[in-house]
Amino acid sequence: MLTNRKYAFLALFAILNCGPSVALAQDAYPSRPISIVVPFAAGGVTDMVGRLVGKKMGESLKQTVIVENAPGASTMIGAERVSRAAPDGYTLLIGTSTTFSTNPHLYKKIQYSIDNFQPITVLSKIPFAAAYNKDIPANNVKEFIEYAAARKDGINYGSTGTGGVSHLIGAMMGVATKLQMQEIPYKGSAPALADVLGGQIQIYFDAITTSLPLYKDGRIKILGVTGTERSAAAPEIPTFVEAGYPDVVLEFRLYLLVPKDTPKAIVDKLNQAALFALADPEVKSKLEQDAAIPEPRSPDETLKIMKDENETMGKIIRALNVSLN
Repeated sequence: MLTNRKYAFLALFAILNCGPSVALAQDAYPSRPISIVVPFAAGGVTDMVGRLVGKKMGESLKQTVIVENAPGASTMIGAERVSRAAPDGYTLLIGTSTTFSTNPHLYKKIQYSIDNFQPITVLSKIPFAAAYNKDIPANNVKEFIEYAAARKDGINYGSTGTGGVSHLIGAMMGVATKLQMQEIPYKGSAPALADVLGGQIQIYFDAITTSLPLYKDGRIKILGVTGTERSAAAPEIPTFVEAGYPDVVLEFRLYLLVPKDTPKAIVDKLNQAALFALADPEVKSKLEQDAAIPEPRSPDETLKIMKDENETMGKIIRALNVSLN
């Protein structure tokens, strides 16, 4: 039978031997490649930001960061996948305004919530743009409305998925302009823009980052941006507010997250790596060139922004009376 003194000795021995191993395990992170899940197809703005920031984070963490595309279901496929991942810091998600601010108000059977995640930081804030076929005989919002109103079948507009921010902007524009607009959902920006170029759809709503290269090459036109001010990347493009439509205002945020219960030491290390990436002159310049405004935040600040945005989007969705199930 062990005495109290022997019990105390064994307890002290366990603490002394366990403590350093836990610390060493935390210090060893990351010891293998990290995956960032992007819930869109390759080629879009979220994918671009993920690859750009991920590469620079890898330099800070001295480990490979791999981007994995998991498109579909209005970002829910990727979000659900990460929500079930081990909370060890090796599987990250780039969540969006769609993922956490619109989906919860549109879907009754959503399989995740913000409570399943631990925010790392806001990556960027991006206004949306209305890209349209260059052969359409319109050069401003007024002329486009006149053109659209004359079409018997109305307008087909592309989005990055029913229920996503791009879908809501199309609905907002339809209400504001009183146009008949039919949404055509796509799994990514590349196929949607291909159909704009081919004339299968007339207009496509997505982050301005996506359409700027084609716009600058003269292959498409951009009707306007949905920010509160013009984009520094293309200052000649007016806002919808300037065109007389103050209700067509919406900006798109990208968030970096990990599954809940990820140790704080790992969360803090990922936050530091992400802020390092966003502060890098090359990364910052590339983001701003493509109209993505870096928005580095602490985990707590990020959570507050996400909750505030969720509340705002809920009001917009209820006002538009949009629901999916």
